[in-house]
Amino acid sequence: YPPKSSKNNIQFVWRWGKDKARENLNKEIVGYQNEDGSFRIVRKMRHTSKIVRSMFLDKEYSGRRGTSEVEDLFNAKYFTFPKPLALIRKLLEVTTKDSDLILDFFAGSSTTAHAVMQLNAEDNGNRKFIMVQLPEQTDEKSEAYKSGYNTIAEISKERIRRAGKKILEDNATKEGIDNLDIGFRVLKIDTT
Repeated sequence: YPPKSSKNNIQFVWRWGKDKARENLNKEIVGYQNEDGSFRIVRKMRHTSKIVRSMFLDKEYSGRRGTSEVEDLFNAKYFTFPKPLALIRKLLEVTTKDSDLILDFFAGSSTTAHAVMQLNAEDNGNRKFIMVQLPEQTDEKSEAYKSGYNTIAEISKERIRRAGKKILEDNATKEGIDNLDIGFRVLKIDTT
């Protein structure tokens, strides 16, 4: 059997079956003995093309950062694993011009809207955003539901409000900040 994870004792599984492993032994897979006498089996990595390394290794791009950002805005944990603001902001910075329209079909907690407003505050841009979020119900046992947020869309709208207010407060002394557009409209799909 393959070894168990030393971190959480979960059983690993083999990637290949016995026949394929025998066929590729010492070609594609190799084994070596650890100091404790156990064996470690690994697959050789042969790359015929260049692998792109992540540019986003900093802690500011981690998922935990996104969670704490939403918690800071709401003073509660309403959303699990939202994208970190710095990550979306950086992607917008390198892919958009100052007057582009950004569309997010899976708004969730509206990190994209927050990042658009943040980047506009920083570079005096006039980017706009469209956030699309189905009125997905929050779990009745969740803190969000207990606080009156019946849908993810309601959390999303409230984040945009709070983020806009915070951006204005954080940049109060910046010249031209009064012109920053932090408003939004809500459109709902209905039957015809």
